[in-house]
Amino acid sequence: GAVMDMKQNASRKILTDARDMVVRMTHRGAKQANENDGDGVGILLSMPDAFLRSHCDFTLPPQGEYGVGNFFLPQQSELREDCVKLIGRLARKFGLAVLGCRMPLPVNRKVLGPYAQSTEPYIAQIF
Repeated sequence: GAVMDMKQNASRKILTDARDMVVRMTHRGAKQANENDGDGVGILLSMPDAFLRSHCDFTLPPQGEYGVGNFFLPQQSELREDCVKLIGRLARKFGLAVLGCRMPLPVNRKVLGPYAQSTEPYIAQIF
């Protein structure tokens, strides 16, 4: 499903409507036997430039001139470092530059069921 404002007006109502829609989607098999284990969900938002600037320890270009990706990386540090290096090589191959990374990101493991905890990725943002 999708919730949006066709005129591209920012509104908290869009976020709360999206949350309400997701809460009602248990019919599609989004939960496993343990109610805290499911397939997850994502909500696409506009870039929160001021927030990102306040949480990065590196300089960002002007708003609208950078991108950020959310990456699910291995928990093992050696494998994670290899992945970040690979992302940097791929970025350069396409004429892009990695500006920096936000990692680790804050997570709330208390809401995860046992299966989700056992397979939880290391989540990072790469700019």
